[in-house]
Amino acid sequence: MSVRVAFLLLLSFVGAANGYTANGVELHTLKGDVFKGELENVTDKEIILKQNGVSLVMPLAEVLKLDFPAVSPVKLEGRYSDVELVDGSRLHCKEWTIKAKQLELTTMAGQQMNVPLAAVANILNDAQEEKYRKDWAERLARKRRRDMAVLIRDDTINAVEGTFGDADAQGKGIAFQLPSGKKGTLLFSKLHGLIFQRELDPLAPPLLCKLYDSYQDVIMVSALTRIPGGLSVTTPAGARFDIGQELLTRLDYTLDKVAYLSRLEPSKVVKKTVLDNGFDSAYPFKRDLNLDNQPLRIYGDTYSIGLALHAYTELEYDLKGDYREFHALAGIDQSVGGEDRPVVLVIEAVTDGESKELYKKTFTRRDPKDKKEGAINLNIKGVQKLRLIVRSGDKFGFDDGVHLDIVNAKIQK
Repeated sequence: MSVRVAFLLLLSFVGAANGYTANGVELHTLKGDVFKGELENVTDKEIILKQNGVSLVMPLAEVLKLDFPAVSPVKLEGRYSDVELVDGSRLHCKEWTIKAKQLELTTMAGQQMNVPLAAVANILNDAQEEKYRKDWAERLARKRRRDMAVLIRDDTINAVEGTFGDADAQGKGIAFQLPSGKKGTLLFSKLHGLIFQRELDPLAPPLLCKLYDSYQDVIMVSALTRIPGGLSVTTPAGARFDIGQELLTRLDYTLDKVAYLSRLEPSKVVKKTVLDNGFDSAYPFKRDLNLDNQPLRIYGDTYSIGLALHAYTELEYDLKGDYREFHALAGIDQSVGGEDRPVVLVIEAVTDGESKELYKKTFTRRDPKDKKEGAINLNIKGVQKLRLIVRSGDKFGFDDGVHLDIVNAKIQK
């Protein structure tokens, strides 16, 4: 169902102090290039920048993100509610109410919107509290068959399953029916949140990009057009928003163009050790942490994304020939102890059942501190499976305390 939501442009521009004009943007491409200029136009096919009076046209297939450096994030203060649409769009709101089948809300930026209730997935009050957001995420992850009214009393949260109906015309409460058939009205002032048992239409338009604004709202975009002073966007659920450029911080086009290995599930995992004591003594690999469950640290820097592997570990990823480049930085974690033994990293490509070695390097704790020594850049075009192997380089094969971090490991199309 089509939704029309008008974003009122209530904020004055406060950017340009950092050297960027109000219309200035940075366009990042798959090849790693960064183009600066003014945003001339953006469609569902291309982005056009104006550079020194010349138009630069970039197809969306080559775009990773479009940043708006002149716009700074705003710290959210005070109480607010989170409203999530069925397509995953999330808005932080000062206040909200439901009248009949319409949700009326005011965002933290002071923008007033009307959204049909059929497009709403859930509403959480007091979303500024981390403990409530954590509890809410856990509730949303659980399977359910009906709507859910969530209440809180004495800091204890309770949920009741049932079916929501229409709200009253005054916006004070909403009809609710229990599975037993008993009906009543729930007052919004008494609710901690509402969860609607509904999903996005399988025939909804595909996602084009994600829009981020200065108030940390996230809008899923299936179509967008340039309008004077900003953008007009449509979400997969059919909601339409007009948003001023003074609120925009990023259009994220990465989607499936780039994937980090620590976010993917290996199709095959092999781990073993030379220690044969009748138990599974091999170390499991870690995602986004080192083997001591601390931040990954190599070459004097810490990283939030990556893999930590103990020898011997073998990870295989099914790429189906869809990616063309692999990039990573490898090194021995400086925060994790272990023996002063060499560790070997081997990367293999598997295509049509045949393995081919793409990379092999031996690392030691005495390696230079230059990141260039651990940088990995490989062409993997057409590769069906990518295999990472970490093994001991000790001449006797001892692997105790032999480990390696592979940070920012990513594949891209």
